[in-house]
Amino acid sequence: LFAENTPQPTANDLEKSRSIDQLEALVEEGRDGEARRQLAAYFADGGTHPRAHLLAGRLALGESDDQSAIDHFSQAVAGSPRWIEPRLELAQCYVRLDRHAAAENVYQDIDHLLPDTPWGPWGMGVLAWQRGDSERGLRLLDEALRRDPTHAPSLRARAGLAHIGNDAERERDLLERYLVQRPYDAEVHVRLGDLALSNQHLVDAERYFLNGWERAPQPATARRH
Repeated sequence: LFAENTPQPTANDLEKSRSIDQLEALVEEGRDGEARRQLAAYFADGGTHPRAHLLAGRLALGESDDQSAIDHFSQAVAGSPRWIEPRLELAQCYVRLDRHAAAENVYQDIDHLLPDTPWGPWGMGVLAWQRGDSERGLRLLDEALRRDPTHAPSLRARAGLAHIGNDAERERDLLERYLVQRPYDAEVHVRLGDLALSNQHLVDAERYFLNGWERAPQPATARRH
């Protein structure tokens, strides 16, 4: 998914704390409080590994502490400049804070580091769309999909622009391709059901609505089904 293998802890890191793998396991198990305590001890003892900062940033987001998250993600980027995951997290923090220029800079950096991957144009395309520049957003998202026709975030975003442009056939094609990558997205199943229903494809509509209901039962889906 990303440019560089996840950075591994050094022997010094392992001497100062539990292994980074164990810290990640705590987060995956939902033991966030324990993970925070372990990370605090790790950093207090001088630990600086990028994976630890990525974990700390994600935990900070869980507490709506965007500034702390930004600090940790920035340190992860500094510690492993070609590791793209913390850059993506950092950009999303800036987006949540409406710091779009800062987010754009992060996506530009990603594009310079990885000019053959879709992440840079995807991020810049979504930002352009959010700013109301649909033409630039369209161009950038098409470039992202040229680089990787299976990139799920770009397929989803490009389908959104097709919807705005009333291009139902294009939207349907993009969403069907998206579902190959993300088959459990209930919202997309329901949207495809609506598109099928609008074309009187009742069997397809029923199938998509049922799929959406099975993945996320919602009253609105039940009314369609």
